This record gives sequence, structure tokens and C-alpha cells, in this order.
Amino acid sequence: MPLRRGAHNGTDVCIFAFQFRTAMRSILLACVAVLVLTGCGGGQSSSTETRTWRMGFSVVPPRLTTAAVIEGIDRWSLRAEYAAIHEELPWTDLLGGMSPDDILDRDKVQLVAYMRSKGLQLYFMADLTDGLSRGEEAPQLRALGRSITEPEVQQAYRSYLLAVDRKLQPEIIGLAAETNLIRAAALPAVYAGVVTAANDAAGDLLAAGSSATLLFSVQVETAWGRLGGNASYLGVEKTSPIFRLCKCWAFRRIRTLALRSRKTFRSAITAGCSMAERCP
Repeated sequence: MPLRRGAHNGTDVCIFAFQFRTAMRSILLACVAVLVLTGCGGGQSSSTETRTWRMGFSVVPPRLTTAAVIEGIDRWSLRAEYAAIHEELPWTDLLGGMSPDDILDRDKVQLVAYMRSKGLQLYFMADLTDGLSRGEEAPQLRALGRSITEPEVQQAYRSYLLAVDRKLQPEIIGLAAETNLIRAAALPAVYAGVVTAANDAAGDLLAAGSSATLLFSVQVETAWGRLGGNASYLGVEKTSPIFRLCKCWAFRRIRTLALRSRKTFRSAITAGCSMAERCP
């Protein structure tokens, strides 16, 4: 559906970002193997020229098969400008000593190259908590008995995002998802860990000269008081001073806000703000 024109290059971006789960990993690994064998052919995106907004789709297929992944990309790339990868970090491998570069070479590089061959840009969201239960740590961290509150875990996340930027070169990097819901549902220490990790990762990316748009997302139903609230509008600004979008927000280095709805599993990237803007 059309979205209001915003400040992201004159348009808003509608991204259908579904949560990845561990079950997808073997499918995508098999998909990478197939792409290596078949090459990265294919046509360019042929989305309509009359849209005033850009659209993207997730790689997650309706059926967990390699053929479905490739068929899905081939189909929706004809109607989209963006490919969306929204997933939990590979914590088990990262904390087990595997390098971010090796993980991306194994899991993502060929897949992203195939999507790029379709003329698609890339949106990459690194989800820091459990996408199906925002009050909890990421599933792999729970299984390992680890926490985003730990400096070592935060550093692993930062290193992984630097590798994502270097090897995959996303046009948009999401550093934290549904942050207002995390603040409402998770322990304060977990939310503080998310804030610290996201801010530090943003600093790393800016220092490395990344050209990606950096964003975090908020959960729409939570903002309207419909998830764990009394159905009265809460807004996003009411999480201040912990959570603000400009330099005085907790996510002070991240310029763009994404809105995410659980009714349609749909995200919309809205206007960001200049780092030079004055805070209210």
C-alpha cells in the first residue's frame, strides 16, 4: 500500500521483514551451494515506475526448501527494489570462535550476490533479542547461557556488523528491532545492553566510513498501547530520555526510524533526522 513521502531519498521504504529462525539456516546454506553451481544470472528488477515508495521482501519462503527460496527471489525481485534479511545473529558460531567473515562467506555472500544480480538493494537487520518474545534474550544466547549485557557478546555483535558492512555492503543496516517493545517487556539490563551495543556499533560503522543508512525500529502496536498496554496511545517519545531519534536519544548515532507492525509483519522506514538537529 502507498506510504507517505518521507526523507529517505524522497521516499519511504516498505519492507516485508519476517523473522528468521534456526530452521532456515540449513535451507539457506543449501541455497548458497546451488547458487554457486548455477551462477548469478537473471534479469533486473522491473518494479513500476509510478510508485512513490520503494518496496522489499524477505528471503524467507512459504516452504522451507532450497527451490522455494530461489523461486521466491526470482518472483518478488520483479516487483521490488529491496531484499530484506532480518535475523538473529549467529551467536553460537560467533562466540564459539568462528570469524564473522567466515560465517558470512558460508551463509550470505553468494545469496546476496544472487539477489544483487536481480537489481536489488539490501536491507539487513541484526536482531538482538528474541523476535517472537521481546522480553527474552536471543534464542541462541539463551541456549549458551549468555546475555547481550556482556561486553564480550556486544563486541561480537559489533564485529559481525562491521563484517556485514564490509562484505555485503547493505544500503540499510538495522541495528536493533522493536526497541520500544524490548524496553517494555525485557529486563532493564537487557534493554540497556541493546542500547549500548547499538550505539557502539553505529559508532564503529561511522568510523569505518560506512555509507549505509543506519536505523532502529519501533513496534507500532506497542506505541499505540495495544501490546501489553491499555489501548491508549503511548507514542515513541514517551520512552525518552532513554529512547530518542536524534542526537539526544539513547540511540543517538542512528538517524532513521522504522515502524514495524505485527498485524501484517510489515515494516516502513520513515523520515530520519539530521544529527545537527536540535532536540526538543
